[in-house]
Amino acid sequence: MPIVICKHESWVYRGYQMPGGILATGCSERILQDLGNRLRELRKCRNLRQLDMESLGLSYKYYQRLEAGQVNPTLVTLQKLAAAFDVSVYDLFRPKSRPKP
Repeated sequence: MPIVICKHESWVYRGYQMPGGILATGCSERILQDLGNRLRELRKCRNLRQLDMESLGLSYKYYQRLEAGQVNPTLVTLQKLAAAFDVSVYDLFRPKSRPKP
């Protein structure tokens, strides 16, 4: 299998091309970690606790796993998160500030 590179914001991931164009080993895990970090950042900016996510329609245990990068959220969950933080789904994946090269 050929090695491919997946670019996400300022990060570059290496992975192997899988059938159907899916990237494995490194890319998806890093994206989930980046998403978790962004969710934590958005939550803390709003002075919310993980437990407060229950009132926004998400189990706090599930939300903890999202912030830890342990689960791959569905599109419906991403929409719930975006609505809870009053941002677009796109903004969930965009870091607050990009690191300088």
